[in-house]
Amino acid sequence: MLKAKSDSLSYKRIDLRKLYGVRVHYFKKRRKIQKLSKSRPITSKRLEEKYSKREKRRVNDMLHKMTTSIVREVLERTLLSSLRS
Repeated sequence: MLKAKSDSLSYKRIDLRKLYGVRVHYFKKRRKIQKLSKSRPITSKRLEEKYSKREKRRVNDMLHKMTTSIVREVLERTLLSSLRS
């Protein structure tokens, strides 16, 4: 993230380990479901749709929370700097 200070710029790191963890969790789950597809194709297809939608919702939620916090922080800093001027 780019933070603007008075005359200098600095970067802030955002921890994405939870996001990676969600992706890995659903990757493993999809692997198990794909193994199931040989014996039960209909059940496998239904489960794969279910978990892919769930993964997408969780990832989108996490990304939304991250971007919202970035925007709030930037707005706070710009408001504080405008009040000081």
